[in-house]
Amino acid sequence: MSQLRGYTRWEDLAVEAERVWDIYARLASPKTVLRVGTRYLNRIRIPLPIEDFEEYFTTLPRVPTGAPEVVRNLLVQMLLHSEEPPFSVSITQFLEESGEDSGRMILDLDAFSRETYSPNERRMWDALAGRRDLKNRVFFGSVTEKTLGLPE
Repeated sequence: MSQLRGYTRWEDLAVEAERVWDIYARLASPKTVLRVGTRYLNRIRIPLPIEDFEEYFTTLPRVPTGAPEVVRNLLVQMLLHSEEPPFSVSITQFLEESGEDSGRMILDLDAFSRETYSPNERRMWDALAGRRDLKNRVFFGSVTEKTLGLPE
C-alpha cells in the first residue's frame, strides 16, 4: 500500500492497509507473507550552500580536509540488522539540487521484518507497527533540531 501526499496519521494508514490486505488475501489466497515493512521517503528542503552537513544530519560522511568544499551530489546508504527480533532497516540519503539557494535531501527509510507470517496472523500487524516505531527512531536519530525546524 502506498500513500503519497495527504498522509495524515499512522493509525489511519494501518486501518486502510488491513482493509486492503483482507480483500487481497480473500482473492489471492497467499500461503505465506515473506516481508512486512514500512518505507518512508522524506523530502527535506535545505539551504545551499552548506558548509557542514552535520548541522542538519547525523548520518552523513564528512568532506575530507583539503578537498573542495562544495558538494553537488551525495549518496549514502546503510543496511542495519538486528537478530532479536529479526529485522532490518535501510537508510538511504541523497541530495537533489532544486535551485541556487536550496536543495532537497531525500531520507529514504525502509524498516522491515525478516520473519515469515501466515496471511491471517495477528503478529504480522504487530510487527508492522513495530517497524513503524523503528522507522521513527531512525528518522529522529538521523536529523538534528535544526532540520526539524526547517520550513516544508
